Amino acid sequence: MSIWNRFQRLSKIVRRELLPALAEQNLAITHEEEQAAGDDAVEVEGGELRLRLQRDRGDILVALGSIHDRNTWFDLDVVTENFGIEVSPVRDSRDPSQVIAQLVKLLKSSWRELTLRFDANHFQRTIEELAAFRDARTAARIQGSEPR
Repeated sequence: MSIWNRFQRLSKIVRRELLPALAEQNLAITHEEEQAAGDDAVEVEGGELRLRLQRDRGDILVALGSIHDRNTWFDLDVVTENFGIEVSPVRDSRDPSQVIAQLVKLLKSSWRELTLRFDANHFQRTIEELAAFRDARTAARIQGSEPR
């Protein structure tokens, strides 16, 4: 990893690495945000899906949402765990290139399923399912056990 990736704006890295790798999905950056202390965020959408990549204290966080509800996001791990989508671990969540490479693999292999689950006909049910899973997982962690 280039140490410079840690200091480049996420939008620049997304333009250079994510958008070309997923050109067939016609992704476009719809929102960019620069925050204090080098934190920043970028939102991308294509088809039925929206992605949010956010740098928070150096860690790169990824969330998914639908174009049909601009206020609801789910952490990538909630989506993948609930839907049983295999994801290889990222060695360094502070390296945007590693996170984006993992995200590209995930989206290339799961684009159809995710698009279907986040489309207008299924999104309300998807929201309910993901929210219930997220809440059960959180409750289990508080109690010291994992769900499922």
